Amino acid sequence: MMSKAWVVRAGRDGEQEQANLVADTATIGWGIGNLTGVSSREEMRSLMDAAYPEDSPGRLANLTGQAWAFRSQIRPGDIVIMPSKLRPRKMSSSLRHVSLRGLYEGLR
Repeated sequence: MMSKAWVVRAGRDGEQEQANLVADTATIGWGIGNLTGVSSREEMRSLMDAAYPEDSPGRLANLTGQAWAFRSQIRPGDIVIMPSKLRPRKMSSSLRHVSLRGLYEGLR
């Protein structure tokens, strides 16, 4: 099976970038908690609806799709690319990539 490549951003302003680089992880936030027990896209949508009740249905669908992909579709061997917000002008140092070694694991 061919590896896929995923872009995972380390926060809107790169606030999780350094922690991810040090820990060799890729994380998402959004205030929806640990996703380990989420077993369907519908459950993910319920979490998004509860976390962002004022958002439009289109935005909630977008967030749901991104979080569900992170939770369920990224696999060991896939490439994760994290664009740097801390060094945005240096292309050679602004993209980090790793080959994923494990499945989703909740950190909190």
